[in-house]
Amino acid sequence: MPTRYSYGDSGNIGKFTETGALYARLFMTDGRRVKRGNVEFVYDDSGNLVKSDGMEFCYDESGVTGVKYNNKEYVYRKDAQGNIIACRFVKHMRQ
Repeated sequence: MPTRYSYGDSGNIGKFTETGALYARLFMTDGRRVKRGNVEFVYDDSGNLVKSDGMEFCYDESGVTGVKYNNKEYVYRKDAQGNIIACRFVKHMRQ
């Protein structure tokens, strides 16, 4: 069975069927995904992804700086163009 897509009013994919299984992909009108299966995507007022699938993303004025996951904190290392080139473990977080 071929993959079939259906689109919402904003033109984003609302759901698709692949090999007989139906998958729902929910998007905001600006194109940001809000849910995929059981995984929810949470954004701040600036449109930055802040929580998804157990991860919490950290930002400063230059953009994303790191992630917190499983009570551990990681920081991103970036090159001169701002591309993430490494992820380094920083510390275990207190509960």
